[in-house]
Amino acid sequence: MTSLPTQPTWDQYGSADEYAGAQINALMFRSKMTRRELGGILGIEGAAAGRKLRGDRAWSLDELLAVARHFQVPVTDLLPGNDYDPVLGGRGRVDQYAIADSNREPAD
Repeated sequence: MTSLPTQPTWDQYGSADEYAGAQINALMFRSKMTRRELGGILGIEGAAAGRKLRGDRAWSLDELLAVARHFQVPVTDLLPGNDYDPVLGGRGRVDQYAIADSNREPAD
């Protein structure tokens, strides 16, 4: 069974997808797997696998389960822990102050 190095903290990443991609990338590096080979496991092109690894595209639960099975790791090793603050209704972390100022009406 392959094991991951020390788990990074989730707050280093903008989303759970980025976190999963980083964990999978670490497993790929240790086994010298290419994006094309990962794409073969997922049934997608290598370029699409690269977008998932970067967190540009979301991981499905089935994809994460397939990767975990391939590397013989628990799927939970690919996910942030229980202290993760989910990003609902959008992708990635955003500056809350930027959002508050983004739709201001002009002053009279």
